[in-house]
Amino acid sequence: MEALRGPVWDRTALFDFQSRPYIQHEVYFVARLADAQSTAGIAWTETELDTIDDTVWMTRAEARGCADRGVPRAVA
Repeated sequence: MEALRGPVWDRTALFDFQSRPYIQHEVYFVARLADAQSTAGIAWTETELDTIDDTVWMTRAEARGCADRGVPRAVA
């Protein structure tokens, strides 16, 4: 099986960030790795460190069971 698959899903979001309107287009890929390690916070900007609450790696089972709307069904 290939480690990277996709894109498996995409979406466009409209939102305000730091009092400015933004349009964000997201493209989702899936990586299936036995030994994945988080690199959250490495080389992030001050703004990212101040505004990103959390990042997580999920197993396929965790993604399937997640009710968070930020986890598209297509990635599970």
